[in-house]
Amino acid sequence: MNAHQQTNARRFIEQQGNGEGLRAQRAAVAVAEAAAEGAQRPPALTGGESTPNQALSESWKAQNVIVDWCQGTFKRIRPGTNPIAMIHLWFCHFLMCDVHGEERGNGMWGYESLTHFYAHVDGTRILVGLAMTGGAKTNGTHLFQLNGHGCALVKDWNEVQRVLEEHDASLTRVDLAIDTLEGAFRVEEAADWYVDGGFTQGGRRPKYKQEGDWFLNQGSGKTFYVGLREHGKQARVYEKGKQLKDRWSMWNRFEVEIHNTNRDIPAEILTKRTEYFAGMYPICATLVDTEHAERIATLKKEGEISLAHLMHWNKVAYGRLIFQLTSAGHTPESIIQDTQREGVPRRLSKASLLKIRQGGSQRSIKDEQHDPNQPAHDRPGIL
Repeated sequence: MNAHQQTNARRFIEQQGNGEGLRAQRAAVAVAEAAAEGAQRPPALTGGESTPNQALSESWKAQNVIVDWCQGTFKRIRPGTNPIAMIHLWFCHFLMCDVHGEERGNGMWGYESLTHFYAHVDGTRILVGLAMTGGAKTNGTHLFQLNGHGCALVKDWNEVQRVLEEHDASLTRVDLAIDTLEGAFRVEEAADWYVDGGFTQGGRRPKYKQEGDWFLNQGSGKTFYVGLREHGKQARVYEKGKQLKDRWSMWNRFEVEIHNTNRDIPAEILTKRTEYFAGMYPICATLVDTEHAERIATLKKEGEISLAHLMHWNKVAYGRLIFQLTSAGHTPESIIQDTQREGVPRRLSKASLLKIRQGGSQRSIKDEQHDPNQPAHDRPGIL
């Protein structure tokens, strides 16, 4: 698409406003892209010859709804107990691994102190959450937060619910998400869902926003937002695999961020994830299956994507050096012995490597390597 075509497409989109303008946007962009003769473009996200208005397969259902963020506050604590130390024990119990805390000075949102908590996975520490306490304007509460990494390591959400209810904790933010690893739904389809009322509740259509690579499809990913965080609920449909730097990935995520703004978030949302996700928006009820749940598949796929990305850049950075070493008579074993070191690469920090080792990678490293500049028809399959 040349600069003139891009300008005309954007001007056309801006003139359409809300509602049907979203469908017009997709049509305009598709026409403009088709006019780019000889351009090298990635394949469709569905992996086929689908049209922009191809509907979600009615037979597809997400096998699992995950918790990707868990944050709350509590007051109940035994006299003389250090709240930070208690949250530390909670995290050790929830994650069932070695966790340690580091004080970080002043907290946020009026809290006086902030502590970061790290878990250890294969010798590498991963930031899994934080705790805050103190402050004249915090109403005597203590705050805990498990981020996406921490939530991925939780062994039993039933136990998390039990502990939180035991201490009368109030959840202030929970993120629920579903994934399609093979492009069963696309980010572009979220626009159709929006126009068709899939996000409309109580007769009101929430605001929407688009970010990312919606026009040139360069592989950096795109996001469709519905609702406002400050109103207590926001949906995000985005290209998760591309967020992890795999430009060919078909891994997409539908995530809903829930805050306690004008609502109480029950602790059972952590264990009845499918039911609560289904109730977030009308479209959500069509995407979930309550009979099957499996988190390991997502973690393994994330690790494979990251491994492919790392192996590609390892070849770019050190491929010639390794070639010269082997040409000089060094064995592969000696090269590995002299260059490896303990730990987990940052790109694999979200427990992915651990899951891959437990189940084994389904593809060889060679099959997972990819070249971002390789033509689409010659690229190896990443997913």
